Amino acid sequence: EVLAAAGLQRRVAAVVPTSAVAALVVSSSDYVGLLPQRLAEQHGPALGLRWFPVPAELPEVEVRLSWHARLAADPAQRWLRDTITDALR
Repeated sequence: EVLAAAGLQRRVAAVVPTSAVAALVVSSSDYVGLLPQRLAEQHGPALGLRWFPVPAELPEVEVRLSWHARLAADPAQRWLRDTITDALR
């Protein structure tokens, strides 16, 4: 919707579960992909990728954590979840 509002069109050739998989698919094909900038900057050169900013203002990506209920009170798991949450703020 955002790209269409900017006068751009897309054709979806593949839907993959993660950005890392998208980078691998793009690196081994003639596709283009939408990746987080940090991933493109850090790993793009090793994969032979070039990156360009998207010519439209995209909405924020929602990131969620999930874990099994039996781990909710585990101190190490709690620390890890808190550390990840803090890093993403």
